[in-house]
Amino acid sequence: LYRTYDVAKGWEKLPFGEGVNENVFAVHASPLVPGTIWVGTATSGVIVSTDDGKTWSKTDGIPQNIPISSITADPKRPNYIYVGTTQSFYLSRDGGRTWIRRGGNLPLGNYASILVNPNNTDEVFVASALENDGGVFFSDDAGMRWRRIDSKDMKLPSRRVWAMAFDPNDPNRIFAGSHSSGVYRIELKLEAAKNSEESPVAAAKAN
Repeated sequence: LYRTYDVAKGWEKLPFGEGVNENVFAVHASPLVPGTIWVGTATSGVIVSTDDGKTWSKTDGIPQNIPISSITADPKRPNYIYVGTTQSFYLSRDGGRTWIRRGGNLPLGNYASILVNPNNTDEVFVASALENDGGVFFSDDAGMRWRRIDSKDMKLPSRRVWAMAFDPNDPNRIFAGSHSSGVYRIELKLEAAKNSEESPVAAAKAN
């Protein structure tokens, strides 16, 4: 992991300490706690720094031999942390001290991207790049129960989704990058889907 305060002056490598794998697959800086950085490694699980990268410590509860694919913190609740690995999904409600594996009916998968709705942080989206059972999944209770995102009008042609982003101009729209079918625009209807079996998607269209 490297850090710079001025690209013209170059980059500084941040040492993780002895015995920590330096192959980094995911990085997330806490939006609420200054100096707190979460890093996902290839074989050392999730490590965290609370002093802007000066020192690091390992977290317990996530297998250290499984590569970490994604990390996201709740933008309003600093103790809510979400982690995707190449095999499963984990969530913490206590700042990473303990972890819940998967949560509800979320299937196994390579969870490569995680979004938390900044306007309602109980709404969480995860993208799985698993070859046969991947796709985008939605939770309206902060990760305890999940539903696959599909539209009656159009299903995502590729179930392998590697990246997602909210439309900065419309919180009811997500862009999803697939493995081999391009980028898809997902139109959400979250209010209508709450507390029902209705799909949270109005339409999914190729961009």
